[in-house]
Amino acid sequence: MDGDGSENIYCLSHYSDAALIYSLTGDTDSMKKTIEYTMNRGVKNDPTPLRSFLTFIWDMKLIYGSDRALEMATELLNAEQKS
Repeated sequence: MDGDGSENIYCLSHYSDAALIYSLTGDTDSMKKTIEYTMNRGVKNDPTPLRSFLTFIWDMKLIYGSDRALEMATELLNAEQKS
């Protein structure tokens, strides 16, 4: 059973929100690592995929702007189709 601190209990939206917080606090290194992990993880096994995907788009929009957020969302979905 997974407990607090295990990466398997958190949704994509949790990681997206964390990336936003890192961005706001100026921790660019942690932000980039979290976004990279998020992009690799995807939404396939997420317990709340729609909510998580929409949160991802919103958070990336706040960090990078609308155009880049939509590009990243497309990349995330394309990666899901390949796996």
